[in-house]
Amino acid sequence: MSKKHWIAVAAFALLTAVPVQAYVLLGASWPVPQTRLFVDIDYQGGSSNSGPTWDQAFAQATEEWEAVSAFRFDITATASHPCAGVSGSGIPEDGFRNGVGFHSSNCGLPFGSSTLALTYIYSTVQPAPSITETDVLFNSNLSWDLYSGGWKGSIADFSRVAVHELGHVLGLGHEDRYPAIMQTFVSLGDSTEAPLADDIAGATTLYGAPANPLARILLRLEEPAVGDIKTGVANLRGWVLGLQPLDRVELYIDGLFVTRVPLGAVRRDVLGAHPEYPNAANSGFSMAYNYSNLSAGNHTALIRVYDTQGYTEYQQVNFRVVRFSNPFIRDSSSVSLAEA
Repeated sequence: MSKKHWIAVAAFALLTAVPVQAYVLLGASWPVPQTRLFVDIDYQGGSSNSGPTWDQAFAQATEEWEAVSAFRFDITATASHPCAGVSGSGIPEDGFRNGVGFHSSNCGLPFGSSTLALTYIYSTVQPAPSITETDVLFNSNLSWDLYSGGWKGSIADFSRVAVHELGHVLGLGHEDRYPAIMQTFVSLGDSTEAPLADDIAGATTLYGAPANPLARILLRLEEPAVGDIKTGVANLRGWVLGLQPLDRVELYIDGLFVTRVPLGAVRRDVLGAHPEYPNAANSGFSMAYNYSNLSAGNHTALIRVYDTQGYTEYQQVNFRVVRFSNPFIRDSSSVSLAEA
């Protein structure tokens, strides 16, 4: 028996957005905030040119939505063709499972010239509009890989397209009036890789917020600490975690930018305390800083962190610098380290 379906499409060009927050719902949602996906993608032998498998990347894409909503995806490592049961596809029904995969056609029909992927959504009307099955289909006629940063026109990033299509799986439609991963089109250089505020609002409207939501960026400046007394060359250090890859850590002293702080130091203690964050084992930042360049007295140190999606977090502390009034000390009795 063939299925009736809706089709949601992601394509290449970009529409101009205006500042209106208005996520779009497709009109049906899952009756409970959970579903099972059958994922065993064999495209190009199962792995991207960058190394990770498509299955791994797709699983990470589901985590993007789980981090910002109460919805949960269960993944079974078994193939289920996304065109199974579609009239004209030649693929027999497989038990109405949620399939994911690459295919050279839209279940027997040609893909649109700019179509990256699409999602088939099946629903019932009574007693309320409810999603019963979804299938995600990626266009294998294109070149695919995994990468972060700006969108490359000649190579499609599987991860962010998977995040977009999973938004349709949840019941979200295209949103072109506000920055969102659910925008209909993607353009060269676009760096949106994860759900933005508008997407999150739509997902939480459908299924609620996660029971224990994680901070987008978790930052701790450990040295200098509040009220520290500094002199000479000493450490400036701490750690930072992000749900998205981190872009940079910046240091400001007394409100003025000083430098970027190296990030990626091994912090096993942070991993033990926050295993729920990606890359927690390499979350440390540190550098040597010459506090003698500052005048004696009170100062502020501010650490500001950015992730690759443009989100930012900061922490500021007040500390005090003590120093000799003259670098050449002739009288030993004038030296006091009581506050050092």
